[in-house]
Amino acid sequence: MINDFASLDEATHHLYLEGKAGPIRCRVDGSLWDVWLDGRSAWVAECGAE
Repeated sequence: MINDFASLDEATHHLYLEGKAGPIRCRVDGSLWDVWLDGRSAWVAECGAE
């Protein structure tokens, strides 16, 4: 399941609340991202497989 967030900061906060370092794959403004607790993020090209 891919979570939807309003921002990358919100996704990072989600990781903080879960106590996980990441990455978590999520959707922000229609784009897929991998997000880590330390603030890193990487855009994920859409490949049709989720």
